[in-house]
Amino acid sequence: MERYMGKPKSRQDRAREAWNQISKDDKDANATRYVEGLKSMYGNGQSTLCLVYNATGDTLRKVDNHDWYGYIGSAPYPDEIGNGQWAAFHHVHRAGEPSGSVGAVVYRGKNGEGEQKDYLVAWSTPWGMWYRNKSTYETNGFSVIKLMYKWIIIPQSSNTYEQ
Repeated sequence: MERYMGKPKSRQDRAREAWNQISKDDKDANATRYVEGLKSMYGNGQSTLCLVYNATGDTLRKVDNHDWYGYIGSAPYPDEIGNGQWAAFHHVHRAGEPSGSVGAVVYRGKNGEGEQKDYLVAWSTPWGMWYRNKSTYETNGFSVIKLMYKWIIIPQSSNTYEQ
């Protein structure tokens, strides 16, 4: 980060550098291998492999999570995700239940302007071929109930991924 030598770095600078180094030293591949290893230990069954990258310029701290169906696997949600770091976790369905994996986790941190923000990451990997996998993210202005309502009634949004 030679361009910052002798100069103070802003949150925006830290965020930009984190984004530019998303794959540095294969950290993205390492995170993927880690979560695939968790899946391998878990075995067969409906589950969700989750990868989250923090390029906010600030540390994100876990403030809440909710499981509609299933639960976090053998490794817990990370309590913190440092700027420029990957978080990897595995959400699994309950054994013997045809329910799939549906959950959400909320992290809190400051954005580039220094404003406190909540960042929600949610997923739905339902059981049954008639349902589609979904994931979404939101920043502020959300509630778990609102999110669940959106998934059921309005499944498409600009920040939703379906497979």
